[in-house]
Amino acid sequence: MLLLLATLASAYDHDHAALAVVLDGATDARGVDYALIASRRASLDAWLADAREAPVATFSRDEAMAFWIDAYNAVTLAVVLDAGAIASIRDLDGGKVWTARRFRVGGQDLTLDAIENTVLRPMGDPRVHAALVCAARSCPPLPSTPARAAGLDGWLEAAARAWVATTAWKDGPTVSLSPIFDWYGADFRVDADVPGVDGHQEAALLFVAARVDPVVAARLRAGPKVAWATYDWALNTRH
Repeated sequence: MLLLLATLASAYDHDHAALAVVLDGATDARGVDYALIASRRASLDAWLADAREAPVATFSRDEAMAFWIDAYNAVTLAVVLDAGAIASIRDLDGGKVWTARRFRVGGQDLTLDAIENTVLRPMGDPRVHAALVCAARSCPPLPSTPARAAGLDGWLEAAARAWVATTAWKDGPTVSLSPIFDWYGADFRVDADVPGVDGHQEAALLFVAARVDPVVAARLRAGPKVAWATYDWALNTRH
């Protein structure tokens, strides 16, 4: 049995080549080109087929983390394509698509909510929230390459910086912060004190400050006026 598991693990494509084909040139800071992804549906379906019974129990931590991030995003893309013309992913299942549907991934039947909250979040890296994309305009930008175990830390940091450069916050007299920092606030670490700002907003400012230029970072760490942004659930179609 151990030999069989080792064989299955070594046979799995940790380069996620089929998903790389799907994503190539189909996503950037402006959004996702769903028409282009639809034209690559065979590659998306091939990746999802391989993922159904992927021997995740045999994967290293980085292999597993990369797999589950890619699974979340690939399933979400398939859900949007299957839905046809929708204005928002919340048009589906009474706005509960993340808990209403189960998908066969990694030998388990899981909801998207379970992939995020019971599989990925316990792995302890808050940057996963910059890489999981729920098909809304206020989501982080969908990465243009799959997550892979090789170079995963750099890939996650690139995703975090792309998020900070787009939808994680908006500067102004009041700094507007993505509600993602509030919804998953327990995951974001506080390594310093921001005067006059506490809790999840403090952690959000520190996450952003670590990924902007020093002048802006100093202002954010000094304690600006802050508020939570309104989340835009419109479909993240490229525009």
